[in-house]
Amino acid sequence: MANNIRKVIVDWFHMVIKPQAKTIGSQNYVKEILIGASVALVLLFSVWGYRSYRAGKDAKAQLALAEAVYAYQQAAQDKGITYSHAELLLQEGYDAYSSTRLAPYFLVFKAEAQVHQGNLNGAVETLSKALILIPENTPLHNMYKTELALMQLDGDNEEAQTEALESLKSLAFDENNAARDHALYYLGSYYWSKNDIEQAKQAWNALITIGNQDKLSSSGWAAHVQEKLAQCSA
Repeated sequence: MANNIRKVIVDWFHMVIKPQAKTIGSQNYVKEILIGASVALVLLFSVWGYRSYRAGKDAKAQLALAEAVYAYQQAAQDKGITYSHAELLLQEGYDAYSSTRLAPYFLVFKAEAQVHQGNLNGAVETLSKALILIPENTPLHNMYKTELALMQLDGDNEEAQTEALESLKSLAFDENNAARDHALYYLGSYYWSKNDIEQAKQAWNALITIGNQDKLSSSGWAAHVQEKLAQCSA
């Protein structure tokens, strides 16, 4: 069963998330959210999910999440399943397994489904709830906190946008944030979209400075950053 769960998650990543990464920069921030959040969940399953697989409620939660993610995958590929149906399955999964360690990830995917239905306010509320359940001392917490800031920046509440930008800057320049590169990339993207090239360069140069060069060379984010920085220098 654990191998089936892994296959669903990994297949979903390659079929849904990876193609979106190729168009990064042309999409708005809400759509870009799918990349970082989903990569994090793939890593979660790789490191923890299968090794800790055991009989009982956690095992059932893993299966329920896999089934709900599969429905989300079908919706993303327009294969007869709607995002509203996927959202329902994710909510049902959360209600049934809210006491397990996978509980917040039902909400993470529910937020994504809500985004696809144009319910940005609902997605912000859902992801905020998920963040409460994800331990603050983990890289995943700060990754999803970055995603929440991006959602709020895409909204139409000016006060929330201001707070979100401050949150994103704090995450980007927090040297103790293990997901700092994630925040730096999106902070630079935000400034780039606002035509504030100097601020974008500051964020992206910081991203390149803190990263391992070998890692950066294979990173879609870094490649895109380097391309944009080259345009600035031209």
